[in-house]
Amino acid sequence: MRETPIKGRGAIANPSGRFAEQQSEVLDDGWWQEDEPMPQTRILVDTARSVISYNDSPDVPFDRSINPYRGCEHGCTYCFARPTHSYLDLSPGLDFETMIFHKPEAPALLRRELSKPGYRPAPVALGINTDGWQPVEKALKLTRRLLSVLAEFRHPVSIVTKSALIVRDLDLLAPMAAQRLVSVAFSVPTLDPELARRMEPRAASPARRLKAMQQLARAGIPVGVLIAPVIPHLNDHEPEGVLQAAQEHGARWGGHALLRLPHELKAIFPDWLEANYPDRAGAVLRQLREMRGGELYEAGFGTRMSGHGMMAQLLADRIRKAYRRLGMNGEEWSLRSDLFRVPGRAEQQTLFSNCEVRMNMSSMNEPAESNDFLAAHARLLCDSYRRRTGHDLVDPGLDDKDTARALFEAPFAVVSHGIEADPIFNYGNRTALKLFGMSWNDFTQLPSRRSAEPMNRTERQRLLQQVSENGFIDDYTGVRISADGRRFMIRKATVWNLKNEAGNDRGQAAMFAEWEPL
Repeated sequence: MRETPIKGRGAIANPSGRFAEQQSEVLDDGWWQEDEPMPQTRILVDTARSVISYNDSPDVPFDRSINPYRGCEHGCTYCFARPTHSYLDLSPGLDFETMIFHKPEAPALLRRELSKPGYRPAPVALGINTDGWQPVEKALKLTRRLLSVLAEFRHPVSIVTKSALIVRDLDLLAPMAAQRLVSVAFSVPTLDPELARRMEPRAASPARRLKAMQQLARAGIPVGVLIAPVIPHLNDHEPEGVLQAAQEHGARWGGHALLRLPHELKAIFPDWLEANYPDRAGAVLRQLREMRGGELYEAGFGTRMSGHGMMAQLLADRIRKAYRRLGMNGEEWSLRSDLFRVPGRAEQQTLFSNCEVRMNMSSMNEPAESNDFLAAHARLLCDSYRRRTGHDLVDPGLDDKDTARALFEAPFAVVSHGIEADPIFNYGNRTALKLFGMSWNDFTQLPSRRSAEPMNRTERQRLLQQVSENGFIDDYTGVRISADGRRFMIRKATVWNLKNEAGNDRGQAAMFAEWEPL
């Protein structure tokens, strides 16, 4: 019989789910018992016919989501998704964090759903119930494969995670961010490593989350922070500190949610409190009831996230003042749905050019001081160029930010596109933008084939095929056309394949220093 915390696990028991035909209760009969074995993680297959779930909830900023996993090894004691394991006739307690279901066919299902003629794109929330980058993802790479499909379809996606593993997928996220197709929010309820260890036993430490946030921000990916949940007498003194730390690591927006205890969590979380913080357990639950109309949980839209009453209002006011002081949540920003395409299908005239979901965050698109001049993508360009040609684009002694700045402000033109079937430009330095007569936003919406006149596109396609086969060429000459129709000849251009350190294809790039108007 176990009544104490389990190392590496959040729940301390395995109560029956609410749909179970039989309920069990732990009872000490006084007889000697052997120690129970430590619970091990099991990876199970979840068969599914679809992968996108839809909702019409008025208090969440998305109408669709994708969850690669059911159950979560992070073991967060407060997780509002725990009760979903009851639908599998399993416990929302230890079963939820030790019996992890994955959907191996999810990428193929997603591709099929996005390819349907009637599909209408809008930002999809990835891993909103359980973390897509939880520990099992390191080996299974299921979320990465789903993200690859979304990138291929140029589908907008919003992400919430508390895992540093997401940094692994910078090679996918950075090009998507350059097209305003992705945003990432890190869940950071506390900066206290001891509280985090007890409350979120297998999640990344707060310090590692902040470091990952900074790495994504420096790569040009819009990042924010979620203080969720806020728990009275445990972390309700921390929101200002969390926001300050997140802002210093690149976060541009934030959000918070009061502790939610639906269904079985009304027993699971208090049990955890008694085992870990017995001196505060009563005070935590009393104040939570004050903020939830006398109950541990209320499911009403509009109040389930924030609670109500004086204490809930004071909390919201404190956080609002912190946003203003830190300059967070001050600008509107949108993920783009108008770039959506079905690979292999003829170019579509879409009705989605005005379909954008408004979100409170700062734009981090064009290379600038605020996003370290898209240092991660600049490093990809420079490293790939060096590996292919044996030469350097800029001074190799510069640090990442100065390298990115030098590349963006270089007197020669540098452009790149991604790995889509009909590739879209995802980078152009200042010289290239001026030459093509386009803003950053316009340029990064342009299919790269349209940079050549129709009569030259066959030749351009032959060139790209040659580069794909040989790795690079350094003597390309061809005609290009600017936004206002001006034609110009580029000479002695180097075109090369972009590959990251793992050898994954990331697209192609070109550099040229000689051109003349025609």
